[in-house]
Amino acid sequence: MSPPRVLTIAGSDSGGGAGIQADLKTFLSLGTYGLSVLTALTAQSTTGVSAIHAPPASFVVDQLHAVTRDIRIDAVKLGMLCNHDILVALAHALASWKQQPRNASSPLGGHGVPIVLDPVMVSTSGSLLLSDSAVVSLIQHLLPLCTLLTPNLPEAKQLLRYANRAPTSGAAPSAPTGDQNDTGTGSASDAYHLEHSTDIPAMVQAANELAGLGPSAVLVKGGHAKLGRGQVLAQIAQLTAGRDQRPIAPLEQRPTSSRPDLADRTAERVSAIGGTSRSALGNGSDHEDDGRRQQDLAALAGLHGATITQSGNITVVRTDEFPYADILRNPPPPSQQPAFDGGDTADDDEQQVICDVLFERGGADGEGSYTLFVKPFVSSTATHGTGCTLSSAVAASLAQGHSLLRSVSIGIDYVQRAIACGIEDLGQGSGPLDHGFPIQARSLPRATRQAPHPLTLHLVSNSLPLWAAFTRSPFVLGIADRSIPLEAFVYFLRQDYVFLRHYARLWSLAATFAANSFEQIATFARISLSMVHEAEMHVGLCARFGVDKDDLEHGTVESQATLAYTRFVEGVGRSGGILDLIVALAPCLYGYGEVGLFLGRGEDERRRSRRRTGTEGGDGAGIKADGGDDREEGLQTWIQGYAGDEFQQAVRDGMALLEDIASQDPPSAVRLEKLQKIWDASCRLEIAMWDEAMRTEVRRGILDP
Repeated sequence: MSPPRVLTIAGSDSGGGAGIQADLKTFLSLGTYGLSVLTALTAQSTTGVSAIHAPPASFVVDQLHAVTRDIRIDAVKLGMLCNHDILVALAHALASWKQQPRNASSPLGGHGVPIVLDPVMVSTSGSLLLSDSAVVSLIQHLLPLCTLLTPNLPEAKQLLRYANRAPTSGAAPSAPTGDQNDTGTGSASDAYHLEHSTDIPAMVQAANELAGLGPSAVLVKGGHAKLGRGQVLAQIAQLTAGRDQRPIAPLEQRPTSSRPDLADRTAERVSAIGGTSRSALGNGSDHEDDGRRQQDLAALAGLHGATITQSGNITVVRTDEFPYADILRNPPPPSQQPAFDGGDTADDDEQQVICDVLFERGGADGEGSYTLFVKPFVSSTATHGTGCTLSSAVAASLAQGHSLLRSVSIGIDYVQRAIACGIEDLGQGSGPLDHGFPIQARSLPRATRQAPHPLTLHLVSNSLPLWAAFTRSPFVLGIADRSIPLEAFVYFLRQDYVFLRHYARLWSLAATFAANSFEQIATFARISLSMVHEAEMHVGLCARFGVDKDDLEHGTVESQATLAYTRFVEGVGRSGGILDLIVALAPCLYGYGEVGLFLGRGEDERRRSRRRTGTEGGDGAGIKADGGDDREEGLQTWIQGYAGDEFQQAVRDGMALLEDIASQDPPSAVRLEKLQKIWDASCRLEIAMWDEAMRTEVRRGILDP
């Protein structure tokens, strides 16, 4: 059986990053068959367009007739339409084709076939690529044919500016403002503040007004508006004020994939819904469509970190908290990090995020629905062809029978990852996305500048409950709020000192594997040395609390949890390869790095709070109890030991080392599954050590010193 067929009607990019070249590569990557109608030939590279050649409008229509009269088309993507003559000729030809019935006896008709329009109107430099008359004709003749319109912010501004020059197919309901007493009908002028604004309420209003020009749905892309997470959340709160909010629970607990690429994620989405295909426009009543929408949201919830909340007809899909762990945020070298001395640290609310706004007409109440996709900003110069790729990915997903909501979410995810894997050094200008990343024969994606730790990301993201139980354990939270019993803290220091003797030796053992380079051996040595310094910190802390070094060395009985952990890692080192051993060692190094960053931020916030309240130098929240100043200073020393530059550099070294070794011999899917089991076991053993410290009833002394 042939795959779904997707037709792109767009220009050609001789540089290969945009236009039909990007479209066809996207179609192939997402499992569809691509066809093309050329509207323009461009002389183009990564640095820009130097010339454009437009064929006669009649020849463009001839291409369309050639494919639609012979091949069933399941979705259409419209891109660069070049000029007024071509645009008008295509609009009339598409309108005629859309009127042709489509059934088993006549499969070539265009009735019900989704059309995605990427209005290529504005160049990167801001120049208008379509004439005034062409823009008016686009609004008048093409928008009513569209399933989805996908403008970026500059294109949305242009369309709204020209909207009053063209007849429209009927106004959409008014956009939400956060004021539930506002019953106004809305007007295009309400959205014109988008001309000088990039905030989310403006994008919501723009999507609403653009839908009034004819398309069934509008996706306003927010890539041009790099907002801080705090700004975005505040603006969303403004939109949803006065509305009941409820989280969307996942449809079911899905098994983790051994290959975290888009092809598997798409399959997960299909299986989670039951594997059924349906028209993007819906074939049932508004109530049935709303029910299917809820199923789609439930299938998306929790998938690779997505959290979803619904407030009336506004749904917020957040993936901006990816990549799940502070250590994976590619921190700067120590010289560029804020000092752990009470100074301000980077505010999480200031991290840049992107918000795309999808508005779909209809719904049970006739108000339509808004979906806000909040995602992390990918800092990359490989962004050439982003708009082409997104619209093509949505069209390909629609051709496969996915709903519009699911198709947009698949398209957004595909583009995010294609940018992260993009080719930044192709030429002298902005590089293209890596459209083929989902179909590369790899169990793990290759490391890139934007995603330098694919194996670490895989291990953490496939063990999130364990990772959270480890790095936010009662032991850690007890240190954070100073509720940890001093006896539990000292007990742990003693056991951890015993553990570190084995742990440092195992890092040194890893350096003896024959395949290691001199650079890798040096890294192993630095990490081992940091463990020595960590052990010295333990000696000093124990002395502060009345345990001298002799007692620490010769009076500590190795507990059941410590013995189980050290012997497990030693067993992995003896029976497995270098990669197995590093994966067994990594949770301790990475987890303490994560805990250090978490507790370090808390300490900085405590100091800022004291400065604000004028209690600098005071005891804060009664922390002198159970040990007094020694206890507080000891806890701060422990936190600083893991939040400080030396240990954080060891974490970065360890992560780079793991990825380097994995890249030399990329693990198969079966090997990756084994590595995941090793990682999970080490995380459980870490949790057991902290549980033992906090719960005297589970302590078991095993091995005398």
